[in-house]
Amino acid sequence: MTRRALRLSSIAIASVVLWGCGSDGDSSGGGGTVVDDGSGIDVTGRSFSFSPGEIHVAANEEVVVRLSSRGANHDFVVDEAEFKIEAERGGSAEGAMSPLPEGTYAFYCSVSGHREAGMEGILVVGP
Repeated sequence: MTRRALRLSSIAIASVVLWGCGSDGDSSGGGGTVVDDGSGIDVTGRSFSFSPGEIHVAANEEVVVRLSSRGANHDFVVDEAEFKIEAERGGSAEGAMSPLPEGTYAFYCSVSGHREAGMEGILVVGP
């Protein structure tokens, strides 16, 4: 193999490896904040994290939560609202969460080991 062919092959392999390590456009890892505009909240559970990791909703109003599950079965739980929806791997689920008073609450995945691995977020209920 010539030097040029070897160099091009090396560049091509490096490009594929770096592309595979790059972002898929989804800010998983618990990143991001979303504010409910009245149409509901879309949440993705994957790799022991939720995206977004922080959700803002209005106080004393019902909120529709749509959960998409990637990589494994996940659920979305808010204890204070007695709310839980479950989505199978690759699937989705939707539910209406009861109104909550102003405050800050935790949401998490109750699948064994997921919350302990960091799969939780913050629900901010405001005016």
